[in-house]
Amino acid sequence: MILKVPAFSLWPIALGTLSIGISSQSLAVSCYDVIKTPAILTENLQCELSDANPYALTIAGPGGNLRMIGDGGITCTGSVTNEKFGIFIKGSSHSVTGGTISNCPGGILVGGVGFHSILYVEILDYLVDDAIQVDSNFNLIQGNTILGNKVDGDDGIDSNGDNNFIIQNTVIDSGGEGIIVEGNSVTVTLNEVVGSASAGIDFEGLNGTITYNTLLENDLHGIEVDTSGAFVFQNTSSHNMAAGIEIEGSNNVVRGNTSNNNGTVGILVSDQLPESSNNTIRENVALGNPIDLEDPFADSFCDNLINDWGNNTADSSSPACLRFLP
Repeated sequence: MILKVPAFSLWPIALGTLSIGISSQSLAVSCYDVIKTPAILTENLQCELSDANPYALTIAGPGGNLRMIGDGGITCTGSVTNEKFGIFIKGSSHSVTGGTISNCPGGILVGGVGFHSILYVEILDYLVDDAIQVDSNFNLIQGNTILGNKVDGDDGIDSNGDNNFIIQNTVIDSGGEGIIVEGNSVTVTLNEVVGSASAGIDFEGLNGTITYNTLLENDLHGIEVDTSGAFVFQNTSSHNMAAGIEIEGSNNVVRGNTSNNNGTVGILVSDQLPESSNNTIRENVALGNPIDLEDPFADSFCDNLINDWGNNTADSSSPACLRFLP
């Protein structure tokens, strides 16, 4: 059942602990409801989505928050088309915590003004859209587990807004990119992305931070940086089918990463001008790749480089002088 918790009750509740005052006027929440006060879901809702009802639940203001515990979750049936999600969040400063969302066209749509939190949700078998689509700013996406089947569904996490934080999520077998970032000043850290049908992380927004992520066995690049001003630090990107780290942009810093045993290149600067210039690629380890380091703009003596390479650990490079630069 779902219990609607009065605004004056203690919130949030520690995971695994249910200690809360329940008003005699608490009401059950059904499919298609708009949740405007804190609510607890302890059973699985079976919700048929349609054009008339594109979201199983909507979280709105002024105090809408949803915690799913025990068997709490949403299973979707009905129309399998884009722009239908298990949960839609609008307004400002709402949260969804815990539980499972399964068999929905998309998992969670994060809209409104922003400042929302999506915490420790498991999203399974999202069918055509993104598991988590973030269309607003200053949101926290943390500790979620996304399990696709690599055939259906789109991206694991799609961040279109600015200043979002994507932290400690696990994304496995997404149907598109594991994580794609199109907004600016987004932080992507401590995530694990495995087996995506495209890139593990595709970063297209300006001035982003990509740190301490693990990218394994993705069908394209582990990390693809198509932007400027990104800081790429201490990531492990290995056994991906294309490059471990691919840079197509300017003024990016790629430092202290490990990029081993990838299908094409360990660390690659793409042959795009003027975009792929003024990048710093230093103190990385790239081993066991067909080519460990590659910069198409460097001559055979590494004179007049337009990118700053140095102090990388590699067994091979194109040109050969790249791996010897101090």
